[in-house]
Amino acid sequence: MVKKILNFISIAVFFVIFLYPFLYIINIAISSSNAIMSNQVYIVPRGVNFTAFKVVLQSKSILQGFINSVIYTVSGTALTLILCISASYVLTVKEFRFKKSVMTFFTITMFLNGGIIPSFLLMKSLGLIDSMWAVIIPGTLSAWNIIIFRTNFKTIPKDIIDSAKIDGANHYWILCKIIIPLSKAIIATIGLFTIVIYWNSFFPALLYLTSQNKQPLMIILRKLIVVGNMRGEFMNLIGSATTVDMNSIGFARSVKMAIIIVSVSPILLIYPFLQKYFTKGILVGSLKE
Repeated sequence: MVKKILNFISIAVFFVIFLYPFLYIINIAISSSNAIMSNQVYIVPRGVNFTAFKVVLQSKSILQGFINSVIYTVSGTALTLILCISASYVLTVKEFRFKKSVMTFFTITMFLNGGIIPSFLLMKSLGLIDSMWAVIIPGTLSAWNIIIFRTNFKTIPKDIIDSAKIDGANHYWILCKIIIPLSKAIIATIGLFTIVIYWNSFFPALLYLTSQNKQPLMIILRKLIVVGNMRGEFMNLIGSATTVDMNSIGFARSVKMAIIIVSVSPILLIYPFLQKYFTKGILVGSLKE
């Protein structure tokens, strides 16, 4: 009994420790500028108002960045799953003679990287500079994802696949009707990881994109945090006519916290729908071939 109480207290303490930063962000986002500047906001908000969220949601640059991030995340995740699943299935087919050579090539890419300058020169030679594809394409084919998918596909009983072949099924039918339905857990897990990676990614956009209307939300958030202390830059990023004193440091902090909440909300909303697959799929990598 004492052990259970101590475990409960320990879990509760860790829960509070990890929850407080997020709670603090919410409190700053909905508190008044005077309360923020006088350091009165801690556990509960003071002078509750949603002006910061109104300003954020009315900002054209933030709205455009949000839409761009959705495009990058959806397109990147879809391409990643299609390419990695297809490549992984091919590497499990007996008739494919070059499995070891291709797998070795994929594995090498996990340890060797060309670097920033060669990557930039490659994108430039392909004509992808200032293109949305420059943000989407480079991360789609991951050797790690291929290894995880390949390991999972090998655990599927071969008798099922052999029976389908006897009935005249081709590889496309086997992949779509047998392999994918039996691999929902690992697909959901890799999909969730990929969504988080693309949503939080900002460096490829910082490196390859020059147009303001193509930048993702994380670039806007970076500008607000890094250079947002300058009033002119802050006004340009927000771009919203409001009666609130934009010179107020407290209001600037409130807006920054509001955009942080807006930026993390999609991930928090997606996770509950994938949670039932996540706990199963996360263990796939521990299986030996």
